[in-house]
Amino acid sequence: HLMTIVNDILDLAKISSGKLSLKSADISIWKLPQLCIDMFVGQMKERSLRWHIHVDPDVPKNVSGDKTRIVQILCNLLSNAIKFTPPNGVIKLCVSRAKETTPEAAAMLQIDPSGVNKVCLEFTVSDTGKGISTDHQAQLFTPYYQADSRITREQEGTGLGLAIVKKLVELMQGTITLESAEGRG
Repeated sequence: HLMTIVNDILDLAKISSGKLSLKSADISIWKLPQLCIDMFVGQMKERSLRWHIHVDPDVPKNVSGDKTRIVQILCNLLSNAIKFTPPNGVIKLCVSRAKETTPEAAAMLQIDPSGVNKVCLEFTVSDTGKGISTDHQAQLFTPYYQADSRITREQEGTGLGLAIVKKLVELMQGTITLESAEGRG
């Protein structure tokens, strides 16, 4: 657990100082969600959680990107979902093509000067957990922030995971959003 905290602090420092660079490689995107879920199957079974993976058929089978950092993002999100979902709850991980809602997103889908067709993907992690109030949502991606002071003791959180996720997503020219309400995951 201590090594995870140290690595999180180092990652946050590298990202914040602009020293972290993404490494692009081919990724079998259809296999990636299962890879991430497999890392947590033991915990989910132990907590009697069910899980569901869905990859939309229009998502390309292979893409180019930083697999290590995408896995890091998804694992941080899945870890939080597992921590805050009560027994017999459900965790879902879905992948789809992002909707072109902004000029930036539309531009990403165009062919770049190197001739490579770019695609913008949307990863969604949802759960049937206790949810989070709107008061706490705005600060949730701030380093060391925790909506509830009991989290550190009960769920072993440091408040760094979501801050790292946000910075990694932004480094990939993406955005992260949160939809929740108290009593609803």
